[in-house]
Amino acid sequence: MSVLGWFLNTNRPRRADPRQFGGLFALMCVWLVVYPVVTAWDERAPLLTASFSLIAIQALSITARSQRERVVLVAGGLILLVAPLLDLPPGIAYVAAILVVLLLIYIPIRLSTFVLEQQVVDRNSIFGALCAYLFLGMSWALIYAMLVELNPASIAVPEGTERNFTTWLYFSFTTLSTLGYGDITPRSSPARMMAILEALIGQIYLVVVVARLVGAQFAGSMQQD
Repeated sequence: MSVLGWFLNTNRPRRADPRQFGGLFALMCVWLVVYPVVTAWDERAPLLTASFSLIAIQALSITARSQRERVVLVAGGLILLVAPLLDLPPGIAYVAAILVVLLLIYIPIRLSTFVLEQQVVDRNSIFGALCAYLFLGMSWALIYAMLVELNPASIAVPEGTERNFTTWLYFSFTTLSTLGYGDITPRSSPARMMAILEALIGQIYLVVVVARLVGAQFAGSMQQD
């Protein structure tokens, strides 16, 4: 079998490595901490943008069920994540941004599916669930950024607060966790609906995933007994 044939062999299932999910979670946490610090000096921070693209592509690669699916997902993800960095016409740029949002929402769906399919709770399951939760927050931050780009009055921020992606990350994760300090508020109907949807998904996700992990752990304990 040729190297290409081996790489595309769909009969060879791909297993997610716990170290990969743990490493992915660590990279995401580091990115979230470093991003606001670096963008305080360089608002564009192309290296951080590129690193986030690599994190997303790594997540797609890990969750692929076969090598062929892995190639398709990574290639498609690479195209979508690089497209917004190019100097595209406004119409095409908005379409590319929407596709990126859909891709980032698709990633936690894949991660959650992996977690829910596990029969035994282990580090892989836990790190996969945590990664999915972080991707949800990042995805909605991009949605809020797009809404503000289309209508600056969509989200009200306190006077003196910068209207940048760091702010939308903050707003997204406080909404996802239903912490909601109230300093940043959605004003337009689309922004309010997105905030409601994010809060609902955040709560449903925690209930379903925690219940599934506890159930799998209980089932595993019963089998051992």
